[in-house]
Amino acid sequence: MHRFRLPPQSGRVLDQAIERDLVEIRAARAVSAEAEGEGLRVGIKRRGSDMVDWEVFDWVIDCTGLEPSPAKSVNPVLLSLLDQGLARVHPLGIGFDVDEDCRALGADGRANEALFIVGPLAGEAAAKRLSSERKALTTPKPFLGFGRAHQAGGG
Repeated sequence: MHRFRLPPQSGRVLDQAIERDLVEIRAARAVSAEAEGEGLRVGIKRRGSDMVDWEVFDWVIDCTGLEPSPAKSVNPVLLSLLDQGLARVHPLGIGFDVDEDCRALGADGRANEALFIVGPLAGEAAAKRLSSERKALTTPKPFLGFGRAHQAGGG
């Protein structure tokens, strides 16, 4: 059996996004995230460096793997979302709590207009929404992606 790291169809979409400078691939990890204006300010530590660079993105896709409960995760981005009240854990303890449009529900219970959660982190709510529209959502082997709007000051 042969497994792809990324399905070929998704790979073509990713290649096109890279060619259009919409996506950049780096050897780095996200260490923190916080809301900034209409985007998300993310602290990124490049491989081999102890320095954290801060950048602002329009969107972030975290598909690095899944601990069923975001509160038990070691992922600093997920923990930052919870710590800042931008998202909350689903009442069943699996994934994040989302509304019918997959918008994250904050600690105050209100939908975050700029933060959408899909895939396993959205839990059963997203699956019900997508199946009701006869769409399928799969996340075979996740990756972490950032959508660049602009850069914030480094350091």
